[in-house]
Amino acid sequence: MEVILKRGTRCHSIRFLLIQAEGNVGGATGVSDLSAGVSVAYLRDGDTIPTSVVLRPWETGSHVPGGFREIDAHLMPGLYELGLPDEICAEGANRATLMVRAPGVMPQVIHIDLVGYDPYDRDRLGLDCLSREGRHEVISRAFREVVPEIVEEFRRKAKRDTG
Repeated sequence: MEVILKRGTRCHSIRFLLIQAEGNVGGATGVSDLSAGVSVAYLRDGDTIPTSVVLRPWETGSHVPGGFREIDAHLMPGLYELGLPDEICAEGANRATLMVRAPGVMPQVIHIDLVGYDPYDRDRLGLDCLSREGRHEVISRAFREVVPEIVEEFRRKAKRDTG
């Protein structure tokens, strides 16, 4: 499973599916933070050893770092949610790998790409964080083949504005 999050994201949770190991027959139900043998750990770029996540009970509501809960065993068997500790998404890494393990369940590996923009920003996709020159470069690359004369005019105007 792949997830894209902005570096420095706080109070974020992820949902994932746990599959029964024997026979690969469907979603594993009944796993909780108190279940014997349940573990979650992560490894960020540059880390040499994984960091264990302390699991906590979590019903619903506000974010709980390490909060672990089953969504609904009847309507969505095997679907779980984990409150990510803020350290997973902290500055200083481009990627983190998270592993969820439980007895009788196939290990679930979750790759988290940590990017410099907000992939959930529905209006600007985080492009407002780019410098003026960076925005011009992104726009000119996007439209270079479609309307080259507009791109050239755009570049001339940008050059004139910056002096």
